[in-house]
Amino acid sequence: MPEKPRGLSFDSITTKTGDDGTSAIFSGERLPKDDAAFEALGDLDELKSILGLLRAEVLTAVQTGAAAGAARAAPVTLLESIQATLTKLLSLVATTPGSALYGKLAQVTEDDISRLEEAQRMLLDSTPISPEWINPGVNRAEATAHLCRTVARRAERRVVTVIRERNRTDLGPALRYLNRLSDLLFVIACGMR
Repeated sequence: MPEKPRGLSFDSITTKTGDDGTSAIFSGERLPKDDAAFEALGDLDELKSILGLLRAEVLTAVQTGAAAGAARAAPVTLLESIQATLTKLLSLVATTPGSALYGKLAQVTEDDISRLEEAQRMLLDSTPISPEWINPGVNRAEATAHLCRTVARRAERRVVTVIRERNRTDLGPALRYLNRLSDLLFVIACGMR
């Protein structure tokens, strides 16, 4: 009988250390679970997950031949790149500047922001956008893109709170990235109509 692949153990996932209402951030400090950092981390994690749903919707559209709008507006490689940058952003929010770990983390860069801006410019060239309020729901991919956009805006607000409450000016590029991302997601959603 083949051996089962080894992964994380129960005790490494269910540590029970959070039973007191605290949790550890990446750099080890324990904070209340309702701390602004965890609020931001939760929204960023939700955004990354919903982007995965959008990616799956685009892949399904490609496989079923209904890809014209979806694949043009949200290439899978673009969505994967955004998820990778969100992973960097999550690590930064979860780590205290000045800790030994922080200096080893990949930063959100101006190049990351520029890639979003360039993608938005390219999509706007082929995406007419009505100045009227939009009711999402023309198709699953479009509705999912709008959901991603709204979660990105919420995550942006949570990062603003972390910056303000903890004087995390180091998160300035991450904040600009989230602002550009929600704009791009709006254009992506419109391109899927």
